[in-house]
Order: sequence, then C-alpha cells, then structure tokens
Amino acid sequence: MQSGTIIQIHGNDYMTVAGRVEEFHKLYPKGSIETELKDAQNERYIVKAVVNTGDDRVFTGYAEEHHTTSGVNETSPLENAETSAVGRALGFLNIGNTGSIASADEVTTAISQQTNGNGAVNNTPVERLDNPEIIPTGKYKGMGWGNVDDSYLKWASEECKNPAMKEGARQEIERRYQQQQEAVTVANEDIPF
Repeated sequence: MQSGTIIQIHGNDYMTVAGRVEEFHKLYPKGSIETELKDAQNERYIVKAVVNTGDDRVFTGYAEEHHTTSGVNETSPLENAETSAVGRALGFLNIGNTGSIASADEVTTAISQQTNGNGAVNNTPVERLDNPEIIPTGKYKGMGWGNVDDSYLKWASEECKNPAMKEGARQEIERRYQQQQEAVTVANEDIPF
C-alpha cells in the first residue's frame, strides 16, 4: 500500500494530491512536476500538468475549474485546477490509484460543486453521513469541511447538537492546525542558521 494520505468517499478509497506528490518524490527523486496555464477566459481555468519521472517517462494531466460564488473556487479556482491536473498526471503514473485516477481532492471538490445544469450550485448535494470529510446536514450539507470558514467550524465543533457535525468540524480544525504546524516547520527548515 502506498503511504500517502488516503480518505474514504462514498465507500471508496482516494489518495489526496498531497499524498501523491509526496509518494512521487520518494519514488522519483530526480523527477519533476511542471504546470502550465492553458486557458484563462470567462472565469474558466484550464491547467496542464506534466510529470517527468527522470527516466524519459512523461505523464500529462489536465483539469478545468470555473470561478464560483462559494467553496474553494470562490477564491482559488486556478490553484484548484493546478492541483487537480497534478493529481491526474500522477494518477496516470499509477501513483495514488486506489481504483480511480481521481484524487480525494478532485472527488470532494466535485461533490461540493455539483450544479443544477445551469451552473448554479445545487441546493441538494449528495448525502454523505458516512464520511467525516463531508458536512452531513445544515446550510453547507454535502460540502467538504475544507470549504467552510473558521467561524462555522468553531460553531459546529462547540455548539452543534449533531455528533457527526461536531466530529467532522473537530477533525477539520485539527487538520488545519496540523497544516499550520507543518508550514511553520518547513519555514523554519529554510532558515540558514
């Protein structure tokens, strides 16, 4: 089993893009990952990622994202497209495939951005009571915990009566805390003394 971060969505295992990137660098220390913005028009971003293993094998992935009025693509559609493209290219290299090329990030984003056919976010997202990564009820039902602000997380973890909500919010707060700690550690490692 690959060591990257695996989460379960709809009963299936998916590796995060961060896990795929980590695994890639372990397996191919001389490899490289390059991204290129192919199109950025009408609030639509298309990104190409090229993964080179360093031994003349090259894998390509594309992703398209649109600017939205909520969720991760409200502020970061380009970055989200880049991450998805990298995840897909690594998937074609067979890194992080647990039955699908799609990464955990890609599937979670797709669920949270389901539309009603005219581009508007669907008001009835998929029911995800079995996955602590997805909000099970309330105004953000069906969205990933990673797409909500800190004040909602605080409320859900402290005041919400729904145990699944409380636990999901608590896990997301812990994930964000860990990310901050890792960022501080990396920043400290870059200090030359």
